[in-house]
Amino acid sequence: MLVVGIALRNLPAISEHLFVVKEWSVVLRRIAFVVILLRGGLSLDLDAIRRLKGACVRLALVPCSVETVVVAVAAKLVFGMDIVFGVLLGASSRYTCGFAATVLSPVVLSMTFWHENLSSIPPFFRAVLAAVSPAVVIPALLDASKAGYGVQAGVPSLVIAAASLDDVYAISIFSLALSLLFSSGTNMEMTILAAPVESLFSCFLLHVLPRNDVKNLHLIRLSLLFTFSTAILFTTIRFRVDGAGAIAVLVAAFVAGHSWKKEGPLPEEDHLANLWHLAFQSLLFGLIGFELSFDMVQSGTIFRGCLLLGIGLLFRFIASFLAVFVTTLTLRERLFVAVAWMPKATVQAALAPVVLDMARSKDGVDSTYVDYGIVIFTIAVLSILITAPVGAFLIRLATPLLLTKDENSVKFTADGENDLENDMNESAGNTL
Repeated sequence: MLVVGIALRNLPAISEHLFVVKEWSVVLRRIAFVVILLRGGLSLDLDAIRRLKGACVRLALVPCSVETVVVAVAAKLVFGMDIVFGVLLGASSRYTCGFAATVLSPVVLSMTFWHENLSSIPPFFRAVLAAVSPAVVIPALLDASKAGYGVQAGVPSLVIAAASLDDVYAISIFSLALSLLFSSGTNMEMTILAAPVESLFSCFLLHVLPRNDVKNLHLIRLSLLFTFSTAILFTTIRFRVDGAGAIAVLVAAFVAGHSWKKEGPLPEEDHLANLWHLAFQSLLFGLIGFELSFDMVQSGTIFRGCLLLGIGLLFRFIASFLAVFVTTLTLRERLFVAVAWMPKATVQAALAPVVLDMARSKDGVDSTYVDYGIVIFTIAVLSILITAPVGAFLIRLATPLLLTKDENSVKFTADGENDLENDMNESAGNTL
């Protein structure tokens, strides 16, 4: 759909007769972003994270942080972008793994006081490239686990558990950076205060409503969660504390999901997955593609963008390999994890136009914000077009070459179903 959207926008015979209202495009993309945030929050599995412990956390946080830093420096050298801040490094506690907002808030707040006027500094949003794409990685890993590749070493379980955590971490960094760059000092403080308040309020309502004996309980829960989350995101945008909305939605979805999982499986996740695959996935990628006009892209941007993307991927590959270095994985299995950690798609599609939309909508914003927004948008689209198909191909190519096949690792139950595959599919259904 991304390619279709690009074609519809840039083929003269079609673009002359096709028009998308920009305001509606922005609204629909933001609603799709809410769906991604909800899936990310609900997908965090504390049991899996605790079981895999350090390896999962390192794989989720280290490559993302390293790529953010490297692309930041490379963007300064290649595009001449001024750096507002170095890199927001995240940490995870035992109970709030992946929600960097809690740990990063003091850092962001101190930087707010350090800069007298953040709105005069060119933007820096390298976190948009740092997230892995479960939509690309998970299907390949399911096929690998079904065939018995890497199961005994726990490679598929490790990558699946870390994938959602990686996306949540990248979105948290992006949201904080968004508020840092488009807010005044007062609004930045409001962002830090608003996110936990909104999350607590939403969690309280979802805990009280609806009653457990109501008919269609899970559907009503999902409807309330989706409604509250959409209201939070648009309200924070209206009051110019944009970053607080995304973080609040993530936290609310995570806390609500963690509470609901105590009662058993979550049909809410299946309903949300269907909503994404049947409606918002095609809508989001189509609108993203339609937003990219070749007329607004300078000739050198694509080449330099590919160079920037390549530099980031190289260091991401190295960081992913080193992140699982102190595990029991073999050298070949570590290489496979590094390969599997390269594709990008869903998160980039959601975050790519945010900077450009805000730069165009905010009053009094420097014109360089729009220029940087176009650059970031273009590079994000390139990252999807290049890494998604190439990454999927490399994962499937590397599976028999780097992973050990163990027939004994695939065990069947009496009714002929594969327990391992069922567990993996359940985990995959919870990802973005």
